[in-house]
Amino acid sequence: MTFTAVFLLLLNILLFIVFYYILRSRFSEKRILRDIRQEVDRLLVDLGREADRDVALLESRIASLRSLIDEADRRTALAGKETEKRRQVADIISVPYEPPLPTPSAAPHAPSATLHSQPVVVRDEPVVIYTKPAPRPSSKTFLPTETTRDKVVDLFQKGFSSDLIASTLSLSLGEVELILDMNNSSM
Repeated sequence: MTFTAVFLLLLNILLFIVFYYILRSRFSEKRILRDIRQEVDRLLVDLGREADRDVALLESRIASLRSLIDEADRRTALAGKETEKRRQVADIISVPYEPPLPTPSAAPHAPSATLHSQPVVVRDEPVVIYTKPAPRPSSKTFLPTETTRDKVVDLFQKGFSSDLIASTLSLSLGEVELILDMNNSSM
């Protein structure tokens, strides 16, 4: 029995030493720092991927915003040109033409005369631009002379069949019969 007790004691001491070194290596400062560094490195890689994805999204949205801004600028420029054209037309229409006064040094048939020095016909009356007249509301109100109901009842009283009334007035047979039934019930 002493031999078993001694053997178990030595086995316990040996296992204590083995477990001590195993636990010491697993929970040592170096191992903990190495695990923390590995975890931080993985987090940095994940953050880098997320940042790259976010930057790509931002760049695509910036590109789409730039295209929208370019389109808005193009439309604004076009609207400005149209406004300028309308202003010029309005200025031309509203301001009467005054021919330039001839200068005393320029001869009427001078060789330096340009094509634009031809006489211009000036009208004293304003230029009228045709516009379609707006429809005027009529003082007379037109009331329908006879309603569909009256037509159906009139034709039925003259002896026409429901089928013939429906085809004549472009109504369905059901509509004609409904009108006639309602007319008979109201009498």
